[in-house]
Amino acid sequence: MTSCDGDRFSVYLVFAEPGGIFIQAASSLAGAGAALIAHAAQMFQTTELLMSDGSPFELDTVAAMLPMDGCVWILSASSDKPIGSIERRFLAP
Repeated sequence: MTSCDGDRFSVYLVFAEPGGIFIQAASSLAGAGAALIAHAAQMFQTTELLMSDGSPFELDTVAAMLPMDGCVWILSASSDKPIGSIERRFLAP
């Protein structure tokens, strides 16, 4: 299992910014990342994304920065403005 596969007790929620509009729920970080990239391509005509600290958007980086019940912000590389977020929620068995 890689860091992008998720685990059976987590769900990943993708929100659009501004406004925190719900986009999609995913059972893996890879699915959440794909939803965010598709949103950025459709709404902002870009797939060049950055993490909130300015590093390139990579799923391994998201996995390292994402707490068990928390959120990471994703920015547009061209404007440095938030375009969305990925939240991880732990679902206790």
